Amino acid sequence: MSDQPNYPPPWEVPPQPGAAPQSHFPPQPGYPPQPGYPPPQSGVPPIQPGMPGPMYLTPPTSGMATASMVIGIASFVVFPLVGHILAIVFGYLARNEIRNSGGRIGGSSFATAGIILGFVGIGLSLVFIVLFIALIATTAAALQHVTFPTPFPFETPTATPVL
Repeated sequence: MSDQPNYPPPWEVPPQPGAAPQSHFPPQPGYPPQPGYPPPQSGVPPIQPGMPGPMYLTPPTSGMATASMVIGIASFVVFPLVGHILAIVFGYLARNEIRNSGGRIGGSSFATAGIILGFVGIGLSLVFIVLFIALIATTAAALQHVTFPTPFPFETPTATPVL
């Protein structure tokens, strides 16, 4: 035998002072726990001071909510008016899906962002359309009062035979 001390493996929780020793194996099904031993635990050690608390998982994000936000951002560059309308539609569909899921689906903030981007994009598109129409109207009105000189009448060249 070696002279090294017998330390427990690092994944085991050290026994509390005054507690009965724990078995390394769970009890077999159908057999009651042995007297003098605590009931089997779930295998998760109790939280000690300084240890991080339990981690909570967030629900998965709705695909329609993500699509609403992505389309709302991308539609400022590609398919402006149609993209903004799609962002609004997907955003409202995603919010209804999230509301009806009972907490199993997340992403409400993505859906809200898509809706807001859609409405802002529609507003900006309408402003640009009105400005473009005003620009065309003022340009057409200004061009009505301008007289252009008649083009200089050119003579048509005649072909000379080459000998």
